[in-house]
Amino acid sequence: MDLAPFSTRPVEPLRKTTADGTPLRRPATVESQIAELLVSGADEVRRRAAIGDPSDSGYMPSECLVYLIRAAVREGRHDWVDELAPRLLGRCERSLQRSIRGFDTVGEEEAREETLGRLAVLLVEPGNGADFFEVRFDLALKRLRIDVCRQVRRRREPLVAIEGVDEERGGDAGLDRLTDEIDEGSLPRNLDAEERLCLQQALSRLTEVERRALILHRVMGVPIASKKPGISTLVEILGVSERTVRNYLRRAESKIAGSTEDER
Repeated sequence: MDLAPFSTRPVEPLRKTTADGTPLRRPATVESQIAELLVSGADEVRRRAAIGDPSDSGYMPSECLVYLIRAAVREGRHDWVDELAPRLLGRCERSLQRSIRGFDTVGEEEAREETLGRLAVLLVEPGNGADFFEVRFDLALKRLRIDVCRQVRRRREPLVAIEGVDEERGGDAGLDRLTDEIDEGSLPRNLDAEERLCLQQALSRLTEVERRALILHRVMGVPIASKKPGISTLVEILGVSERTVRNYLRRAESKIAGSTEDER
């Protein structure tokens, strides 16, 4: 696999501008390193991209990695996108593992994955959305992380009642209420005490997202999706597609139905 030729040589200027209309410019050190990398051999680029220690003299700044990935996308060099993008995203994941705080484990993972996903989209989509990542990568990633964390926190706020529901009753109020309000035909009803216990145990074995989807929908009455403005939906709260929400609900109901059948 060869790095050259990129038709983007010499280094392409950035197109994004500041609020006063001034074009963004990369730091001179970044600009010179990009120019050097574009004429380096594939082995040298690969070697430097693999260096993870910023104190190493051969370390490739993330701003340079962003440029090379975007240049490869522009040139249709998918081999180099596949080579370099995991290096950059790996750095970001390690950084996000240290910097995302204030959530439980699932929330941290959700924020981390969404941040990485949005960065990946910025890198491959046309336009100037990722230009600032070539100027001050760490600051750009921080801004993206903060924006994502705010969105994740807003989505998770309606779930507070689920996470800490009725602690005086051992946190089982949500499960109790769910067994009382399950729709006819969807899940087993008219259960005796033993079967009710089995159902509660089955609910506790659901994945967190399945349990949330089920309780929000069956207990709290949150619709899966809605065309009416101002209506909170599972699609919005969970941040996934309608199809994915329906898959969560179908898997949850299947697990519960299967568990209670097993006990009969």
